[in-house]
Amino acid sequence: MWLSDQPGAWLFAMSPVIASLIVVRFDVLALWIAVAWNMCYFVQFTAARWFKSHGRSRYAKPMVVYEVIALLIGFPLLMMHPELLWWAPAYIVFATTSFIASSLRKERSLWSNAAQVAAASCMAVVVLASINNDAARGWNIAAGFALVQFGCVLYVKTMIREYGKASYLTASLVWHIALVIIGFAVSPVLGALACALLARAVTFPLAARKHRIKPSIVGAGETVATILAIGCIVAAL
Repeated sequence: MWLSDQPGAWLFAMSPVIASLIVVRFDVLALWIAVAWNMCYFVQFTAARWFKSHGRSRYAKPMVVYEVIALLIGFPLLMMHPELLWWAPAYIVFATTSFIASSLRKERSLWSNAAQVAAASCMAVVVLASINNDAARGWNIAAGFALVQFGCVLYVKTMIREYGKASYLTASLVWHIALVIIGFAVSPVLGALACALLARAVTFPLAARKHRIKPSIVGAGETVATILAIGCIVAAL
């Protein structure tokens, strides 16, 4: 009730912020934003469960507790740095999309996943624009994570929820091949990262045809991939 049931989801949501923290050398304001975003993540997945249940009371307590904690952390932050409110409309759209998907029980749909990837990725811009006034680098990092993370979404679907569907496997492979091309066009480091991700997107679905791979193992692999992405994206961008 209090923790996400998706292996690796926390790191997935936090990775653009973690990359930004490394870039700004763990600035105090950046850390405060990161903690606030962490609580937003906890609010999101508990609220999504509440919306999915159509308001059943048993799902309300974790959501309300996390909302109060997020308010206690976030309200002083916004009072001291009201410029962060410029991002409110975008995040209202991201959150609304997520909660609509949950209420329709389509929280694992591609359009819902895309909103979650966009919300997480844009946090790189929020941090870097606020700390270093370096929105351009923030957008570069956000784009890098958005491309990598949506590829992860497609790959994970080929391993779990859409296992065995040729359409998803094709989409995943095409996305990862495009990622290799884009990666090498930008930086050898990003090209190498994309090659590693492509190799995983090819070999694991093939291996799963003989022996189905457990979701926990898939999640562990994505944790490693996310850590690798953080290092490569920070180094290259």
